[in-house]
Amino acid sequence: MPTLTPDEVKMFYDTLNPLILSANKRFGMIRGLETVVDMFKHTFAEFAPLSERLFSSPEVLDEFVARNPAGLDERHLRLADSWRHAVHGEFIILRHLKAHTIFLLPEKSPAVYGVHGLNTPLEEMFAWPPMMAETVLLPFEGRITYHGMMRPWSITFGRGIRESFEDSYRRAKLAQGVISSLPAVAKAREPTKEERLRALLSSERSRRLHEEEIFELAGSDRALLAVYHKAMGETFARDHRRNLRGVGSGGGWYAVLEGTIVAAGRSEEDALRMVEAVVPEGKRDLVHVYQVRPPGGAPE
Repeated sequence: MPTLTPDEVKMFYDTLNPLILSANKRFGMIRGLETVVDMFKHTFAEFAPLSERLFSSPEVLDEFVARNPAGLDERHLRLADSWRHAVHGEFIILRHLKAHTIFLLPEKSPAVYGVHGLNTPLEEMFAWPPMMAETVLLPFEGRITYHGMMRPWSITFGRGIRESFEDSYRRAKLAQGVISSLPAVAKAREPTKEERLRALLSSERSRRLHEEEIFELAGSDRALLAVYHKAMGETFARDHRRNLRGVGSGGGWYAVLEGTIVAAGRSEEDALRMVEAVVPEGKRDLVHVYQVRPPGGAPE
């Protein structure tokens, strides 16, 4: 999993530690915090209020960069100045990808961030997502990392809430993509109606939550109506496959329309000929055709 390099981690802490000490000197929130060594004597719970206040106070960053009490070079000062774009919150650590770990901020308008670890890969720290953790996300030269401390919450998520996270993830990706640098850059374009419809149809929970919008979109355009029926056909096909295998089907090709199998054949061509024979011409573009492999066949 991606982490900063050892040199980058050193640069990160060489910038962060004096900034925290400077902020505490200004606010006086943690007693006895005078040196970097003192920082190891305090918990996340003690640092959290200071971090939140620090990264929501751009004047502190301005003063730190202007005065440069630690004698940092220009690159370190640019890094400190970029931290005015920090994001504090209680995040859902949703999944680990090759490029980064997905952090979801599940608010009314959800956002997803691609986050890099520091010394330790986030995959090792949070091996069984989804998990909730409080932290501050910070930019680091075109990437996103965190401020070195996280407070995980010991919460077990049921199926329903997991589905809601996935729904938020899809909506956020559609709206602005995965944010991989801070400040977030606005997405270049609005999603098309087709992209929006496909996202809303992507899970059972999403279909339930957005039923009204789905029908509005599907009814607004013939091509979108076809997208709707094809997507729903794929959903029905999964249930049909189980049922057909349950009654001993030896495999074949099937066509489904509005949840009902309307044609079948030994080959795709056979099934399509049957569709032409039994389905009105005005509805043929709404049919989803799929294969059920025989027992022991290759996975579908």
